[in-house]
Amino acid sequence: MHVSSGHARLPPAGETPAIARASLARRLSAVADHVAMVLVVAPPGYGKTTAVRQWAATTPSRVVWLSVTEHHQDRRRFAQDLALALVATEPAEDDPVLLDTFLDDVTAQEAATRLASRAVAAGAPVTIVVDDLHLLRTRATLDLVLSVAVQLPRGSRIVGIAGRRPRLQIGRLLSEGRCLDVGPDELAFSREETQALLAASGVDLADEAVDELQRRTEGWPAGLRRAIGLLPAQGTRGDVREIAGTTPSVADYFRREVLSLLSVDAVRFLMRTAVLDRFCGSLCDAALRSTGCAAWIDEIAALGLFLIPLDDRGEWFRYHRLFAEMLRGELQRREPGEDRHIRQEAALWYEEHGSPEEAVRHALAAPDAVLAARLIAAHTQELNSRGQMGQLRSLLERLDQQILERYPPLAVMAAWIWALTGDALQARRALRVAERGTFDGPMPDNSASLASGISIARAALAPDGVDDMLADARHGVALEPPGSPWHTLAKLLEGAAQLVAGSVPEANDAFEDAVRAGGPQQRPGASFALGMRALTAAAEGDWATAAWCAREAQRLVGDSLVGSMGSITIFAAEAQVALHRGNTRRALYQLREAERLYREPSPGAFPWLAVHVAIVLGRLQLALGDVSAAQNKLADARGALGLLPTQGVLPGQVEAFAAQLESGAGDREPEAEVGLTAAELRVLRLLPTHYTLGEIGDELVVSRNTVKSQVAAIYRKLDAANRAEAVRRAQEAGLLRGKELG
Repeated sequence: MHVSSGHARLPPAGETPAIARASLARRLSAVADHVAMVLVVAPPGYGKTTAVRQWAATTPSRVVWLSVTEHHQDRRRFAQDLALALVATEPAEDDPVLLDTFLDDVTAQEAATRLASRAVAAGAPVTIVVDDLHLLRTRATLDLVLSVAVQLPRGSRIVGIAGRRPRLQIGRLLSEGRCLDVGPDELAFSREETQALLAASGVDLADEAVDELQRRTEGWPAGLRRAIGLLPAQGTRGDVREIAGTTPSVADYFRREVLSLLSVDAVRFLMRTAVLDRFCGSLCDAALRSTGCAAWIDEIAALGLFLIPLDDRGEWFRYHRLFAEMLRGELQRREPGEDRHIRQEAALWYEEHGSPEEAVRHALAAPDAVLAARLIAAHTQELNSRGQMGQLRSLLERLDQQILERYPPLAVMAAWIWALTGDALQARRALRVAERGTFDGPMPDNSASLASGISIARAALAPDGVDDMLADARHGVALEPPGSPWHTLAKLLEGAAQLVAGSVPEANDAFEDAVRAGGPQQRPGASFALGMRALTAAAEGDWATAAWCAREAQRLVGDSLVGSMGSITIFAAEAQVALHRGNTRRALYQLREAERLYREPSPGAFPWLAVHVAIVLGRLQLALGDVSAAQNKLADARGALGLLPTQGVLPGQVEAFAAQLESGAGDREPEAEVGLTAAELRVLRLLPTHYTLGEIGDELVVSRNTVKSQVAAIYRKLDAANRAEAVRRAQEAGLLRGKELG
């Protein structure tokens, strides 16, 4: 990023404004008396020492500060310096301690005891801060630190500041709740602290730019300071987005403070694993074509190198955003092309471990268009069964569409992806590409052949109309017999073709066969077949079958498929069943859900289905008194019908619906549809008034008990809990006219 020197706002190193870490200081001040050790551990640039110094300046207790050097690998030298630091904080009237005799010829345990006793010589709690604790490597010195902490009285403790996890044996302290960890999450700047740093640096950012700065730096103080130093006084979100781990000042910091201290092998491991957005040992072994990566990850974690755990099991990790960006930049500079191989191997690993969406993402990032095409083609059915068709479409759209011609199996799947997400035009284009292509190898989706996939897609999209739809479906069934993962879909489409050809019994048989053949990855097809079977049963007046099929379809759909286009038939069938049972409220709810899917993603890519659904929904709307909506559905049905070169029985169904509308059926009272008797309707029309039940009885010349029974029946049929709710639901169902509400 290029910034004019006149706009840079950050003062030179050493003059950057100090930001009060009030929340962190409060946390350290609130540590319980029984806590013997506090470990402040984070990578470089988190302001560990600064934060502890700020707290130390505010605490009323005595604070002893000792910075570790190489000389302190010698236990006796460390003990002497700690004792000297303790003496230096004692009241002036105390006699100086002769250190040469204080710790001469004593065991490690005795030295710890004497130091602990010295710490409380003045009779007040003391906090011993050991800065750069991670530099202590000898077991004798580390054990001395721990022994002193354990023997300090309540209220006194050791605060260790470290750039990586010190090798202290603190298991017992942790289990007893006597050791507190303060890590990068606590040391990272909050949004408020970031705003304070911006203000102190003279940089003004809008709220969304501050959010972006916080996201990019993850609150890492050193990164924030460097980023703010590059921003103009009136920065924008775009300015913030230009700051990355490869920005020279940020990258130089990482190289100087981190990479320069590591071995060549460690740096190479960091660079290569940074290609992965997140990683575990097994993934790294595969992606890096290596072994033993889990041990490397443990070593990186021990070194505290901007590694962020993603689970409680210590299995999955990622790097800090800026650190990862810097490492990827280093890899591209040092080993051009290596990142592509890593992503390709990672894609295969994710596929093997049941994460096809992640696999496709890595293939696209490689970039490897053919691998991505194969993965999409292989796993479209699986991802559809998980309700991830929208995500799959987003991945498909990242590919150059010429790949459809280079890899025809993807063209077949692309037709399904676009059709099921509502893009009829793209779906037909993809089908035409597939029809022009050839493919001799095994199909990635485990279908029998490219010809089979094309036949099934043609049966669904019906580009040549209803007459060819049945032939295509039967061809698909023949090529994908029972046992094939595509048999359910082929059989479902055979049933649909029979239905629009007018052969309802044969259609029902095919729908039922499709349901029986469906496995876990065929849930979308099986649930759709159940929805279609429920609709045919309702049309025949077989309400028991309609209710069972609709209920079973809902069970198959679950939460993952509730937003899929195929669920539209299920909601429509549920609405019909509810209306038949007099449950207007449920009918309205199910109709609204069907309407939502009718609009988005829309069945428009399947003209035969668009006609069928428009008629079903239109009749429901007519029965519920919404004549205008029903008329719109008639127009939709006629529009979809015009897309079919041959139309089977659909024109007759459309005209029958039109005649139903024209005959005034939409003006009839909908009370019969919700099961209200004439007597109940008379009572319902008086509920919006101020009349009591007795007064309604007087008005209708019936007893109060009779009115009470009829009101109870109205509540039950409208699924209402009280009078006001019954009136509202009657209005929604079109049972009350304006004059009755006045």
